[in-house]
Amino acid sequence: MANTLADCHPGTSVVIKGFEGDVSWYQRLFEMGILSGTSVLVIGRAPMGDPLHIEVRGTRLTLRLADAKRILISL
Repeated sequence: MANTLADCHPGTSVVIKGFEGDVSWYQRLFEMGILSGTSVLVIGRAPMGDPLHIEVRGTRLTLRLADAKRILISL
């Protein structure tokens, strides 16, 4: 099983390795600067675990957990 962004704990820094799904889904991520090879810092999670708060290229973003499960990472 591949590691995904959803598996990460707050404070973890990872590198985006790829995406699962069709191009239309991750086009939105590209527009936010979430590309393969980009470093991401997991800031935290909402109290119920969803959404996930991340920092990408100095910008803080929030992703739904369902989306984070489709982003493949390397530690």
